Amino acid sequence: MIPMIIMAFIVGGLVIVGSVVAGAAFLAQRDLQSVCDGAAIAGAQALDDPDFYHNGVGSDSALPLGGVQQAVDTYAAQDDSHVGMIASVADDHVTVSVACSKTSHPTFGAVFGYGSGLDQHATAHARSRTAAAQPGG
Repeated sequence: MIPMIIMAFIVGGLVIVGSVVAGAAFLAQRDLQSVCDGAAIAGAQALDDPDFYHNGVGSDSALPLGGVQQAVDTYAAQDDSHVGMIASVADDHVTVSVACSKTSHPTFGAVFGYGSGLDQHATAHARSRTAAAQPGG
């Protein structure tokens, strides 16, 4: 009877530790997605104002998005979670996409083979707010 009780405690402990690891990984992924969403919005707001307002917008309805990666990097520097971000402008020249990656270290992760960390990835897309002001946008 004692070995069965010991096994029940071991299984119960693994379930508890597993839920702690899964919860920590979920929260880290949610935080990464939140940072990635903010960076995409910051990149979409990186409109080259003088080029847009003074020189006008071309007939191809492409926004002069200048310094998108710099805006994303500036946003990432505000968060000291060491998130890697790569920004790109879509073919429509209005939408900014940001790919984010981070290695998180969940509590008790080594028990389930994540001693060196858990690689997490997120993507976010944001459309420039001035896109609606363009002809055809």
